[in-house]
Amino acid sequence: IYDDTALTKNEYTISHHKGEKPIVDIDEFTIFITGSITDCGEAENDFIYSIIRDYRDVSSNYEVTQTKGKLVVTKRPVTLTTKSKTFIYNGRYNSFAEFDIISGSFVSGHNYSAVNYVGIRDVGTVSNDMDIMVTKYDEINGQMVETSENYDISFVNNGTLTVNKRQITIT
Repeated sequence: IYDDTALTKNEYTISHHKGEKPIVDIDEFTIFITGSITDCGEAENDFIYSIIRDYRDVSSNYEVTQTKGKLVVTKRPVTLTTKSKTFIYNGRYNSFAEFDIISGSFVSGHNYSAVNYVGIRDVGTVSNDMDIMVTKYDEINGQMVETSENYDISFVNNGTLTVNKRQITIT
């Protein structure tokens, strides 16, 4: 699950024929695992290896079959509910971009806010629907970048926006 840290897996196994050692005793096996992924998606867990004897690469003396693993980062689930608010008719567009987190969480240091939210002007009731945009400060670029694609944001039991009639008295 997405947590804004690089996912790596620095483990490997060497298979060989039963009863044989995988690498001759006088040869030295070295592996560098380079696979890494931070944002949601899938990446190969790349690696490079060498087999050395007396400071000389002897890898060509081995028939090596490489099977690269997969690194997978899935979206971070967050469930929200929007709040309700009632207004008296005022002729203006009324909105209320407030919500509560029901389950899950945003990564520490990430900012989140309502965007594309619903409003109401005339008497009636509408669901208080909205989208959420998530951003973080990117130290490399020195600016805010959007990270919404790393979250699976869902809404349940959304609140409503209601405009009631303005009471007037004529005498």
